[in-house]
Amino acid sequence: MSDLNQQFATLNDRIGKLYHFVILYGDYMNSKHDYGTGHQLTMIEAHILTFIDDNPGTTVTELSKYWNRTKGAISKNRKPLSGTWICNSLSKKG
Repeated sequence: MSDLNQQFATLNDRIGKLYHFVILYGDYMNSKHDYGTGHQLTMIEAHILTFIDDNPGTTVTELSKYWNRTKGAISKNRKPLSGTWICNSLSKKG
């Protein structure tokens, strides 16, 4: 095997492992887990709630800027939390 082919094989193996990790991590992020509260949340929902708790009065616009997502995407993640004990402090301004 030539040196170039060997380098390609090595990089291809490493990229394959990285890709596999990204797929597994994405699945984990999108599945619901109990983070010690007795409620099932996705990872993004848990992070949104942590941000809101750390920054009272947070708006959807502020969250979208911080997370580099559209307001629609933030609202979609926030919607299951609205009206529950968990997310009553999110301001509808912005």
